[in-house]
Amino acid sequence: DPEWAENLNSVLDDNKVLTLPSGDRLKIPNNVRIMMEVDTLKHATLATVSRCGMVWFPEGTVSVDILLNQQLAILRKSGVQAVPTAEADADAPAVQTVQCAFAEVLAPYFTSTGLVGVALQFAQSQTHVMEASTGRLLSTLNCMLTRGLALVLEHNDNNVDFPMTDSHMQLFVSKWLMFSLLWSFGGSM
Repeated sequence: DPEWAENLNSVLDDNKVLTLPSGDRLKIPNNVRIMMEVDTLKHATLATVSRCGMVWFPEGTVSVDILLNQQLAILRKSGVQAVPTAEADADAPAVQTVQCAFAEVLAPYFTSTGLVGVALQFAQSQTHVMEASTGRLLSTLNCMLTRGLALVLEHNDNNVDFPMTDSHMQLFVSKWLMFSLLWSFGGSM
């Protein structure tokens, strides 16, 4: 929105006042810092751009392999919300083990020439209802895979005597990956 970008000029200069569309003016305190991440500057004028400290990465700087490795690292390390139980804290090492096993099953697919990389390239070549950026598609995939991981953890919590075996997890994760790819990459086509 060009008007919104221009309204930022007064915030970015020494006045530090944000003028809302209603005409209200908000003074930004000195201890507040503003950071923005944008995918394009097509609505910003030179006046807006000149007021910002900018870091720019050309499209090829961050490769698909780097992005895919980051998604796997997030799956390995991030906290997953499963069904809360009284034993949840005591089972933290078991949860971490399941997370790592889940990510290891996915690892062969998470390369630029693997299933996820090829599906990502195909999805970006198709017409979408809304703009399909690499970041948005991978973020959606990560959400879907995190839900699959939560399902494995819920299964293990509900079936303490019969947790998911490695072979069962291999089957589940490969099927869940296909489901996740269809919805995360193809949901906006």
